[in-house]
Amino acid sequence: SNNIFAVSLLYAVEALSMIIFGQIGGLLADKWERKRSLIILQVSQALLIALIPLAGRGALLYLLFFAFTACTSISHIFQSAISGDVADTARYEKFQALYSSLQSFSTIIGPVIGAWLFSSFGTTALFVFNAMSFLICAATISLIDGREKAGAAQSVVENAPPPKNGSAETAPGETRKNNYIAQWK
Repeated sequence: SNNIFAVSLLYAVEALSMIIFGQIGGLLADKWERKRSLIILQVSQALLIALIPLAGRGALLYLLFFAFTACTSISHIFQSAISGDVADTARYEKFQALYSSLQSFSTIIGPVIGAWLFSSFGTTALFVFNAMSFLICAATISLIDGREKAGAAQSVVENAPPPKNGSAETAPGETRKNNYIAQWK
């Protein structure tokens, strides 16, 4: 549309959802199964982005966009969290370098493909292609055979030095590891 306020309101909705759900995403990534959650987020993003062209220009558009950017914010957190589950410690730096390179490449090539799709097929094709790309990502993530742990809390506990039984931090006969894990269940 030619309405500057309407477009700027979309940016405000995006920023608001990132502020709110960026923080919540970290908590969820620590507690939820990362692979399954990431697949659900990708499928949700596909559905939401496919519905945006049908929303028109009213409040439904802003609501769908808010939900989409919330899923995107949480998805980014889960993507970062799952990277430690996919690559072992010896190859983690190489994995992160490759991951960053692919993200940079997609940042460059994405707008080029988007411009071609727009000029060749129109706006609706952009949304359809974007929705399909989220579904392809979900299918690809389902093929990952990582060594996912229960979450960050589990890895922190495993790397913590063992306390003495019955110390001030634990009850008699209970270790800090058992006590810490029980807090997160």
